[in-house]
Amino acid sequence: DSPGTHRGLSLHGLYVAPDCQRLGVGTRLLDVALCETAAAGADGLLLKAQASAVSFFRDRGFCVLAEDDEAHYAHRLWKPVAAKTEPRPR
Repeated sequence: DSPGTHRGLSLHGLYVAPDCQRLGVGTRLLDVALCETAAAGADGLLLKAQASAVSFFRDRGFCVLAEDDEAHYAHRLWKPVAAKTEPRPR
């Protein structure tokens, strides 16, 4: 599912309990996923998201991939990663 010839890790959604939303929990979880992607030597992180979450991921630098009739998930996003990075300090 990764775009082109890129090697990526896949994250099938990221969910935060409603009472914990807008507190930075999702961003921190996403930062860890991106760090793990880089540590694994992958080119980027492929994310499969609900329509209501696409703007959250776009705001964090993910690019929306073209819809693919053969893809198993309608909303797919991609973010390349550099070699091993550290999470942003809070």
